[in-house]
Amino acid sequence: LILVITMIFVICPWAHATNYSGTCGESVSWSFDDTNGLLKISGTGAMSDFVYTSPWHENRKAIKSVLISEGITEIGDYAFYQCSELSEIVIPNSVTSIGMCAFQGCLKLSNSTLSDNLATIGNWVFVGCESLQTISLPDSIAEIGDSAFMQCKSLKRIAIPMGVKSIQDSTFEACYNLQTVELPESITKIGERAFLDCHSLPDIVVPSAVTTIDNFAFYDCEKLSSVTFGGQIEEIGEHCFQGCVSLETLELPNSINVIGEKAFSSSSIKEIILPKGLKMIAIELFDGCSNLESVTMSENIIAIGSDAFKGCDSLKNIYYSGTETEWSDITIIDSDFFENILVSYNCDIPKYSEIQEPTTQQTNENIEINNEENTPSNNSIVIIVVVFVVALSMVIILLKKKKK
Repeated sequence: LILVITMIFVICPWAHATNYSGTCGESVSWSFDDTNGLLKISGTGAMSDFVYTSPWHENRKAIKSVLISEGITEIGDYAFYQCSELSEIVIPNSVTSIGMCAFQGCLKLSNSTLSDNLATIGNWVFVGCESLQTISLPDSIAEIGDSAFMQCKSLKRIAIPMGVKSIQDSTFEACYNLQTVELPESITKIGERAFLDCHSLPDIVVPSAVTTIDNFAFYDCEKLSSVTFGGQIEEIGEHCFQGCVSLETLELPNSINVIGEKAFSSSSIKEIILPKGLKMIAIELFDGCSNLESVTMSENIIAIGSDAFKGCDSLKNIYYSGTETEWSDITIIDSDFFENILVSYNCDIPKYSEIQEPTTQQTNENIEINNEENTPSNNSIVIIVVVFVVALSMVIILLKKKKK
């Protein structure tokens, strides 16, 4: 008898299959078939929110696919948390929001088709989905939560839809292979750690409406070599571009009035023109920028923080738009550092590509006068050439006569 029962279980898998089911919302039900790993969510309205453990959580490692029926409007918090074998998800167009941590830890999730009417992606939704390479965000999205795509290590490209107003904290942190980011003009703020450790990101265009880039936003983006700012940026946070070792040039709009500590530390910037609106050079702002050769700053600077230029071994010139008296009024913590730096006074604040290096410590007025005195006019050049030609002709004639 035991042998017969065993043979039935082996030959007919359905004989020992366990079907799980229940409710997961006011009008929503679920069922899980462990023979094929299919989890079905059906009904109408919103799914319930969970705290780490959903009704099917004990089977989370056996779930291979999820079928969500049309009519579901909200995917609940932690709905598919740590479903590590789930590889694909199709979210019907009836869904308008995805709750926090809904797909966190879905290690094999490589393809996700989102609802065309999706408005909100909650906090930490796709954290740790390290197989997710691409995801298309519909135009309907208005909000993307904190850390939504954090540690999506395979994600290569993202285009944020128009209507999203901010990139929240840690949204793309540790997306090591992220290479292309498109930000819409609706963005007004880039949050803390938003792109921290995005080692493959080569460039970023900051939309014109952005006023604030928070602390650590682009920290340790090793391949970041090009940053284009919009004209309304006012604040760059602490450590913002620290460790961006490929960043050699940077144009800072005059709208900027605050740059936080260590914002450009350990970058490869060679020359920098500080914005006219900036009043203080923060502590360790350029710490470790060993390639920095020149700094241009306005007379609006009132203080230079400690170790602002620590490790800037190549720094030779500072171009200052104020007078020598105004320079002496600046509060400089490490005044000894500037003893070996050539400070030029009364310098214009040029556009980034128009920096001129004076050969001696003198005013712009003197430079202009010297240039006028030493540079011949076009008329003078013509006269010199004519005189030279006439003199040469006379010499030739005299030599011919002498030979005769």
